[in-house]
Amino acid sequence: MVRANITSYSFKDLTLLLDFPEEVEQMVIDLYNANWIIIAALDVNEQRPYSFALPRLLAERQDLLQEKIIILFAYGAPYYLDATNISKISAFFALYSKLPAALDTSARILFKELPSYPGSLPVSVPGVNYDLISATSPDPEKKFQIYVGEFQDTSGAAEPSDSTSSVPIYRIEDLINLHTGIILDYNGNPVPDGTPVEFIITSQGNSTYLPTVTTQNGMAASSYLVAEGYKIIVSAQSSLARSSSIEVNILGDSINGSGNDFQGDPEEVAEQSSSLPATAEDPANGSQENDEASALPWRSWLFSLVIIIFVSVIAYQVGATSGLVRWGIRWSLASFITGLFIYNYIVLDLPGVALIYQNGVSRLGLVLGVLVGSLLAWLFAFLYQIFFDS
Repeated sequence: MVRANITSYSFKDLTLLLDFPEEVEQMVIDLYNANWIIIAALDVNEQRPYSFALPRLLAERQDLLQEKIIILFAYGAPYYLDATNISKISAFFALYSKLPAALDTSARILFKELPSYPGSLPVSVPGVNYDLISATSPDPEKKFQIYVGEFQDTSGAAEPSDSTSSVPIYRIEDLINLHTGIILDYNGNPVPDGTPVEFIITSQGNSTYLPTVTTQNGMAASSYLVAEGYKIIVSAQSSLARSSSIEVNILGDSINGSGNDFQGDPEEVAEQSSSLPATAEDPANGSQENDEASALPWRSWLFSLVIIIFVSVIAYQVGATSGLVRWGIRWSLASFITGLFIYNYIVLDLPGVALIYQNGVSRLGLVLGVLVGSLLAWLFAFLYQIFFDS
């Protein structure tokens, strides 16, 4: 590429083209003849009217952009373009800085001196339907590991390992240290520090939820005091993400499940127990909680949606049969919108959810919450119609 083939214009020139194209005919000709259009932009600012030139160009002069390769380097936060404008851009690079190093990086990316690795946005960008809170939430499709005993540093592992280390034997009144592996978010990165995690102890068919802890470097830790001599199954959950399960034998529990105490030397007991599978998955009976957890994401959404639609239809039918068609539509919309809002509020584990669902969000609890929310929205809309509609 030679310099004679490159022409540059400022956003002031671009604003002049949009307002008075006859005064910048050469710029119009250059844009028509260009194969590539490279744009370097900062934020949109009311105090800098020329900063609005880019969204105006994408919206008002599409004739100048047809069949062009449009490359945008954003040196500020990429908030100012909507989905329609972004769809017209061939490549969008967000650098979040206007320092010389960022400009040098842009040039190297443009001429393929540096690889353009895909990254995860550090902010919410409505234009590409990217919400930071949702994206950094634990991904229920990525099951994480759980460990018992000494802490195991898994920070260097890109993906959770399916292998589990041997589990020691514990006695009554022993304190068991519990750790998770790295919990991944929807971007495939470790979840942010402070993400809530609950450890679950299942024994004799009963589950106990330990106090909620939070993550550090994508991992969480807790402890459990052994109170009874029964085998326990340890698992953990973070939002809708679930861990694998691990079986821990307590001295005094039977290996074959007959209820007899362990016999012999503790070292022999430990050796015999280490030959057992580390993860507890009973093919005959299974774990009802694990099955429910694995089915929660899509089944809960389906059940909740059916409930929302059912309540909305009934609300409309009541209004229509009462001769209040317009109010029936309003009741229906209120139920539908509120039901969806309640579902997302619970699933995202927003403030207050833990107070209502102290033992974790089950499928039934989620569906009941959506049902109650939709019915209350209908009730409030009905009361509004009675007391305030003139």
